[in-house]
Amino acid sequence: MNDEIVAIYCLCDDILRAMNHQGDRQEQMSDAEVMTTAIVAVLYFGGNFEKARKDLSEPQYIPKMLSRSRFNRRLYRVESMLLMLFE
Repeated sequence: MNDEIVAIYCLCDDILRAMNHQGDRQEQMSDAEVMTTAIVAVLYFGGNFEKARKDLSEPQYIPKMLSRSRFNRRLYRVESMLLMLFE
């Protein structure tokens, strides 16, 4: 699972870079990390974002994980980019 999570993050980051996506400089968590958390939630936790958020908040994955509320707001902002991956 570890290698798959890293691969998902790299894929999301590469796609965002190819789209010339610029995130806010003040963000603690990148859009690629938000997208990775959402994809991991769907693949490994039956769509439960809270379980994925807690599991990925370990230092080896995403050390600056957002709170539940902030994560949901950021997820809504990247929703269109996330849906493009699965079209």
